[in-house]
Amino acid sequence: MDELDKRLYRELNSKIEIPSEFKTVIQESLNTDKEKKKVLGYPIRKVAIIASISLVLSVGIVYAGTAITNKIWKEPEKTIGFYSEENNITDISENKKYEGIMSEKQARENAKKILEKFGYKNEKIKSIELQNYPDNYDVIWCIETENNIFLSFDAGDGKYLSVTFNNILHKDIKNYRTTKEDAEITAKELCKKYGYDSTKYDDLKISTNLLSESDSYIWYVDFKRTYDGIVNPYESINIGFIPEINELYRFTIYDIEYDNNPVDIDKEKAIETAINNENKIDIGYKIINTSASLDIVRMNGDAYFRSMDYSKYKRQLEQNYPPEDYIEFRTEALVRKVWKVTIEYDIGETKNRIVDKDGVMYRFYAYYIDATTGEIIGGTPILKPYIKQ
Repeated sequence: MDELDKRLYRELNSKIEIPSEFKTVIQESLNTDKEKKKVLGYPIRKVAIIASISLVLSVGIVYAGTAITNKIWKEPEKTIGFYSEENNITDISENKKYEGIMSEKQARENAKKILEKFGYKNEKIKSIELQNYPDNYDVIWCIETENNIFLSFDAGDGKYLSVTFNNILHKDIKNYRTTKEDAEITAKELCKKYGYDSTKYDDLKISTNLLSESDSYIWYVDFKRTYDGIVNPYESINIGFIPEINELYRFTIYDIEYDNNPVDIDKEKAIETAINNENKIDIGYKIINTSASLDIVRMNGDAYFRSMDYSKYKRQLEQNYPPEDYIEFRTEALVRKVWKVTIEYDIGETKNRIVDKDGVMYRFYAYYIDATTGEIIGGTPILKPYIKQ
């Protein structure tokens, strides 16, 4: 996996929030242009109070009204040069950091079982590589076969699997068509065929490889679980297929339950927390709107980095930023209920982002405010169409 692979993998998977229909267009353009590319002295009372405060700080407890809540945010780990080739994991045999994860031999056996499950026997592995994530501590095996099939799966608890059958792009598939109604039926049948239960997912979205459904020949169906109307994107199945012949192009499953944390922080407090943090940063652009809604997200270090060194943060959003200088902050991969506070800036253009003298500026940025503790546990620039009011 080269530097460009890593950066594309990152952009499509974790960092910048991209609507699903945008992802589809991006992914298809990549596969169209590069089909072979892998597409990641005090009084005793005062002494007692001080001692209590010290204990609270040391064990990570905060007060919310009369409730006592454990703090979950911890100082993230800074990594530099994640996307450089020197950062590849080459040996796990004597590295305690990777104790308990799947060995290369086990990964090869697992890949064989997965491929056979999807009807591909006797596939030969072309390359196999262990990759860690830039923003958390998960580790995945990335495998490519000689038949141009790309697999990635969790090397630890097995909560993630993705298979892309790039081999199918070499076939004559551009004349097959379907409808949304039939696409949903086909996707459910394919899930059942390969041993996955689509009935436990109650949120469904359908997209296509082209903007025009009538011209599209690859259809994608996203199944996701919801809790009180809130979607958990980490309990999901994404299936891409060629209609009529019903051959798989992509199959991705996440099986990560969220912490089911209660909502102890109200919307107004969440917005106040985000705005207070924003006022500490020299953004250089006027805030023109804020909104907040409950969401389920995965903790990350983006808002932390943005607050710590905003100028550096902006510069490395540029497309050609040197990979050896790229900074990320790793956190635990906790999946939590948050208030997603979205801030809109007046960037003076009818675009969703601009490149100014200091780097890249997005019109929208979202803070993740933990719904229970009120802590900032992450954030993301948001890439979405700008609609002039």
